[in-house]
Amino acid sequence: MTRNDIASIPLLPITVCFSFGIILYVYGLGLVSGVILLLAAIFLAFINSYYSTLALAGVLGLCQAYINIPLESDVGMAGKQYVLHGTIDEITVSDAVQSLVVSIDSAGSAPNNLSPIKKTKLSVIYPDFIPEFKAGEKLVFGTLLEKITATYDLPDEIDPAEFLIKKGIFLRAYVTSENIYSLQESTGFAGFISQCRAGIFSIINESDLSDDSKELLIVMLTGDSSELNERTREMFTIAGISHILAISGLHVGIIAFLVSIALWPLYISGHGNLRWLLVCLAVWFFAIFTGMSPSVIRAAIMTTVYLFARILRRNSSSLNSLCLAAIIILLFNPDALFQTGFQLSFAAVASILLFARSLNPVSPRKQFAYNLMSYIAVSVSAMLGTSIISAFHFHSFPVYFL
Repeated sequence: MTRNDIASIPLLPITVCFSFGIILYVYGLGLVSGVILLLAAIFLAFINSYYSTLALAGVLGLCQAYINIPLESDVGMAGKQYVLHGTIDEITVSDAVQSLVVSIDSAGSAPNNLSPIKKTKLSVIYPDFIPEFKAGEKLVFGTLLEKITATYDLPDEIDPAEFLIKKGIFLRAYVTSENIYSLQESTGFAGFISQCRAGIFSIINESDLSDDSKELLIVMLTGDSSELNERTREMFTIAGISHILAISGLHVGIIAFLVSIALWPLYISGHGNLRWLLVCLAVWFFAIFTGMSPSVIRAAIMTTVYLFARILRRNSSSLNSLCLAAIIILLFNPDALFQTGFQLSFAAVASILLFARSLNPVSPRKQFAYNLMSYIAVSVSAMLGTSIISAFHFHSFPVYFL
């Protein structure tokens, strides 16, 4: 197999089949579909190994969804009192409460009588600010679980519960300090990242910058927008640049660019491969540091594939890199397929890769004019890819690309 053959492996069909397996499980066709796909994979193995691989990709997606995605029909814990153990994934701080998303891994009747259960995400409402929870902390608490149900009184009304259900969260709990039995800080690498984040917060908050500048800098460096005031959010929304507040591939690109410039002496001294390796490490540290959102993971994987292709002197395919990023994300978090951020991020990048060059009316030979028109072609391409998704989720057609 030549180097070009390695770079041209068609990952798109595998990605589609893997995603299709996840969808089959979520829509209640898991058992029947799994048996059919597995039998098809075995049969096709004797005829065409590639088609057999596609069927196995569907089986793998279905299995990953079964392990990681709780279904509403699986929620048999609602209305019962439990002691639960889990890891805090997300924290949102409002004027009155701390809202947590906790991944529950064990449950029981008492703190010393917990048994492993299928991984379940839980929405936890805590009406206090002490203790101040942090992502990655281990929490043991007692609570009465409630089933989350979205209710609508008016047409096109949006219920906050709808967003939780779309994220695969079907249970809610109200917890007070009296119900918390244990709160352990994250250890190992997660604990190190938590300490780094705390250090960044402290340095920025103790600086002489204005309050608005401190808030914006914290958001841009850590991805934590919980302390951003509503006035600033509204200003960015009115200006049509609210996407800057969300850590994304743009920020990964900036980090990669700045680190590569800083490591330019390594390239001059003949250590170019070491330079690209350190850029990859910086990008992944930034991705972990900011919470591993799908858009950041996608950009980090694509950056890594591109840089390793340079190290190995091989051609790289941007579309295959994008598919590889999707497969890796869905392997660890199949539920991401149904998240709006994941859909918009991948649709925008895929459209840019597929359409931007064709939509540019200028010949690449005219480099300056071609690069100038590329800004317009990229914006239009991203709009084409995200317009249907935006209309479905937000009931509006995006025009900011103009």
